[in-house]
Amino acid sequence: MPTVVLWCSEMKRREALTSALNADGFSVVLLQSAPGSKALEKIIASVRQRVRIAQGGVHAVIVSDTKKAIAAVLAQRQEFQTVTVCGNASATDLDALMRLPKRRIWVLVTGDAKEISAHLKEIHAERVVAGAAGDVHQVLDSFHDAAAVGDEDRYFAILPNDSVFLGTDATERWTGKQFRSFAMRYFKLPSAWTYVPLERHVTLSADGKLAWFDEALDNAGYGECRGTGVLAKRDTSWVVLQYNLTVPVPNDLMGGVAKKIRAHLDAKQSAAKKPAGQSAAGK
Repeated sequence: MPTVVLWCSEMKRREALTSALNADGFSVVLLQSAPGSKALEKIIASVRQRVRIAQGGVHAVIVSDTKKAIAAVLAQRQEFQTVTVCGNASATDLDALMRLPKRRIWVLVTGDAKEISAHLKEIHAERVVAGAAGDVHQVLDSFHDAAAVGDEDRYFAILPNDSVFLGTDATERWTGKQFRSFAMRYFKLPSAWTYVPLERHVTLSADGKLAWFDEALDNAGYGECRGTGVLAKRDTSWVVLQYNLTVPVPNDLMGGVAKKIRAHLDAKQSAAKKPAGQSAAGK
């Protein structure tokens, strides 16, 4: 279901907004106060265990406690695909929201519950894709959701044994079977990892049996990431044959990052070549 996290302390207005959003097909997380970052993280993790969030990311609707709510959204930015502020907010707080990469941010003057809900319905529909490409989008969303809620069987039904997963480290190339063995300890947790897709492009082969994609993701630890890969249709289901996770580096930083990587790899290579019994420090 599409899911809204709603900051609204006024009971009557909260009830009206919840009713309108429910009528338009949204599940609503009611925040009667303004929880801090860690509390909000736990709330959304709990919601993910109960609701499969459409498109992977929740929508924030801020009606009250604006400053605290914006601070919480910024602290948990990886969970939100859109932010709608209803009413007044400081220019500084809004500027901070606007700087979030690949987020859709709105400020609404209206306080009417039905108008706010219609706005949410419209912006959620912007990322809905129909047909076979839409099926691929849903499989990829399910793939990420399965990791977020620790559903090992669903995750590796989508990433079968003969697939290939390429991680962010140059040494990380696994078959699906190898990756399942590596990831088993993470899937024993309530959440293995959470990557929220913010943008995705899908292309289908002429015969409709193959699809390739690239997507922008957000993660609490790694920040903005990029996933690319290939899916194949087997019988009536799509499976991921290859997934490649990378962390894009801005061009302005690339030279410095490349130097650090070379220095790191040279140090590892040097340590590996030390004679037996000699430490890496040469002592």
